[in-house]
Amino acid sequence: MNDANATPFASLSPDCIIDAVESLGLNCDGRLLALNSYENRVYQVGRDDGPPLVAKFYRPGRWDDAAILEEHEFVQALHEDELPVVPALSLAGSTLHRYRDQRFALFPKQGGRSPDLENSDTLERMGRSWAGSTPSARCGLTATARRWTSPASAWSRAITCWSTTSYRRICAKPGAAWRNTPWNG
Repeated sequence: MNDANATPFASLSPDCIIDAVESLGLNCDGRLLALNSYENRVYQVGRDDGPPLVAKFYRPGRWDDAAILEEHEFVQALHEDELPVVPALSLAGSTLHRYRDQRFALFPKQGGRSPDLENSDTLERMGRSWAGSTPSARCGLTATARRWTSPASAWSRAITCWSTTSYRRICAKPGAAWRNTPWNG
């Protein structure tokens, strides 16, 4: 396989993960556990001299360093406001690190559970906790390094996608398509 066809994480082997963590002066014991993540690669990394850490390797080309560091700063501010988030560890003067061609951050391992979204008391607590937690309202931060979207731009992209794909043929005459679907009652 040549480099042009390589996947974004082709070089991220178990040895690379352990070497990346150890490049920050931490001793790993060789235990790795892959954790769920949509676009990045996230691993629980066992250590010889402390509790396990979570290593998050960022997808190349998705966000630049400024956007990632901005996210880390925002999560740290939320943590300082006592919201239930886990901020990245600051090691060697930064929360974002590089090893070979990979960018990564380390986090303390933190247990948790999914909230019971059917419970109105839970929803009320969540709402009170997160009310006003936007970057500008909650902690004075502004996100300048991220791409922003709005409902109007999202609809514009959806309409463009619809008008240039086969979905248009399905939806152009909804009567027949609608009658043949299992959800029309």
